[in-house]
Amino acid sequence: MQAMEQTGGFRAVVRTPGAVPADVRLDTELIRLQHDFVSRPSRVQLTLRAQLIDVRGQRVLAVKRFDESENAASDNAYGGVTAANRVLQGMLDQLADFCVNESVIQ
Repeated sequence: MQAMEQTGGFRAVVRTPGAVPADVRLDTELIRLQHDFVSRPSRVQLTLRAQLIDVRGQRVLAVKRFDESENAASDNAYGGVTAANRVLQGMLDQLADFCVNESVIQ
């Protein structure tokens, strides 16, 4: 929510279910969150599928798959968590841009 609010591209960002009717809904699906130790350095891979829905028109506005990876600083749980946090932050920025750019209801 914070990434969406910081874009300034929306009047309001609310969680669902809520009492406020929404014009646009974002559905996300986590496809992969993996810490891969096969390569050196190890890597965290994150794949997310996003679908932007026009709620009132009951139609899909846009669909996008985000796939990013980040090297871990160390080959342990802590290294994986810090790499996951970095890759997630970048992906949230991309997701917010996607929502702003695709949310214009025609």
